[in-house]
Amino acid sequence: MQALFIIAKSFFDICLLRKGPQDVPRSVAFLRLVVLVYVASSILVYLSEHSLRVALGMAGVDTLLALAFTYVLLAARKLVPRWVQSCTALFGTGIVFNIIVLPLFYWGAAGEHPVAFDNHAFYLLLIILILWSIAVMAHIFRHALSVPFAVGVLAAILLIWWMVGVSQLLFPQAVPEEWE
Repeated sequence: MQALFIIAKSFFDICLLRKGPQDVPRSVAFLRLVVLVYVASSILVYLSEHSLRVALGMAGVDTLLALAFTYVLLAARKLVPRWVQSCTALFGTGIVFNIIVLPLFYWGAAGEHPVAFDNHAFYLLLIILILWSIAVMAHIFRHALSVPFAVGVLAAILLIWWMVGVSQLLFPQAVPEEWE
């Protein structure tokens, strides 16, 4: 139990930009466990607005794209040995964000629409979480790639853009009618 607390604290410390991906265990078995928990928590988040089929698909696509994107970035810099820890940090912090955002999404879904469009607090919190998530991903990419923070921000934004774009292509029914 204490080991679980130490690992959770490490992910939270990465979210606070106190630690980096080099501070998580380099273990393929641990990465698999973290990815499994990340996928499960992502499905729960997606279920706040989508069917089970779409939630499963979106969680799977996001996960595969993040794994591939991180590998390609690290391979381009000849830093592939950092892939396991980098992905563990990305998905571990993703779990933290999913836990934080889960009640927020269900709060937003409590309105008449899937998201309570008249609720300014919902949007403010969502924007803060998105910006925080980008900063954390940038922090992870900065350490993993040994690049300036600005390059990490670019990598994080590209990853998010790619994930959203591919999800919209594969799951067009998941795009709210208000966005069309």
